[in-house]
Amino acid sequence: MDCLVSELLVLFLLLIVCLRVFSRISSRRDIFVVLVPVAFIFSLLIFVAWGINLPTLLVFLMVIFVFAVNIHSLFRLFSGLMTDYYSFSLQFFSVVSGILIIFVGTFIVITRPVELPLEELSVKQENLLLTGSYVKEFNQRDSAFDSLDAKIFCYTPEYSSQYAEESKLPLVICVIENRQTVETMMPFVVQLASYGYKVVLADFKPFVFKPAWQRLTSLLETDSEKQSEAKTLAVAQYNSLIQYYTKENNHSALMLVGDGVCGQVLSTVAELNSGKIDAWFSINGMASDGKNYPLDNWRNGYGFLQEASPWLAIFVKDTGFNGCRDTSRFDSVYAAIQVNQVFKKALQQTGGIL
Repeated sequence: MDCLVSELLVLFLLLIVCLRVFSRISSRRDIFVVLVPVAFIFSLLIFVAWGINLPTLLVFLMVIFVFAVNIHSLFRLFSGLMTDYYSFSLQFFSVVSGILIIFVGTFIVITRPVELPLEELSVKQENLLLTGSYVKEFNQRDSAFDSLDAKIFCYTPEYSSQYAEESKLPLVICVIENRQTVETMMPFVVQLASYGYKVVLADFKPFVFKPAWQRLTSLLETDSEKQSEAKTLAVAQYNSLIQYYTKENNHSALMLVGDGVCGQVLSTVAELNSGKIDAWFSINGMASDGKNYPLDNWRNGYGFLQEASPWLAIFVKDTGFNGCRDTSRFDSVYAAIQVNQVFKKALQQTGGIL
């Protein structure tokens, strides 16, 4: 939601610049055009804060377009020259810019992510910063001078009489490959946490830009050697993360869950940690009970697009504008129910608490 507000703010600044050409002037400085470089700075900050995706890229391209249209006006302003009238060409391209701004604004509003229902499900989010690597080990980052090698998103149910202590909660580690992003799994993770689990998501490259097209091409990668390298790296990273959490020993059981594309990674990590993992589940794939759990209209490797990245669902799942945004949260709720059923059975067998 913060990203959406920031994008709309930038578009609003651009719209003011476009509308100014229809105001009456009488030999004055064209001061409103200064909003263009302001919008440019804001658009760069949006990239830094929320990364590169289609909505943020469209906003940036609109800034560049309006900047190009008003480059002469900017030159006159910074030269201290007065403006007596606006040329027909400037008025024409300002109209075109205004139409494009309204179109882009409508698009990003229609395809905005579904807000995470943290309050509705009584789930709280905490972030943990780790330093280290899968070669050594992960430790909590205590100093600003320590390297930041992993950002952990931790979701737990709000404490009640049912969940007296966090140490009694089963821990679920959500596994994603380097080719994926944590954002597309968050709707599911929040829903699963509401059933009484402590669920963690790990971003092992918190400061590395991963544009959507790079993720798309990597998921479509057919080179078996590169796919094998990505899986080997994921196995090593999650092995180290498991070591970190088992060292703390503040959970009643330990389980793994992930997207279907991570099925081999999940089974490998579970096998390497057979004495520590109580159960695992691959969405739209196999689970530790040996059964297959399909999810209709699911695309392995992309996560819950209709909730986290509706704009991407238009292209990947061919939903169109009408079906790109699922406010009912059907996929994440249904997948969380499947996982909860498997994990509950496993906890009953192992004596874990839920």
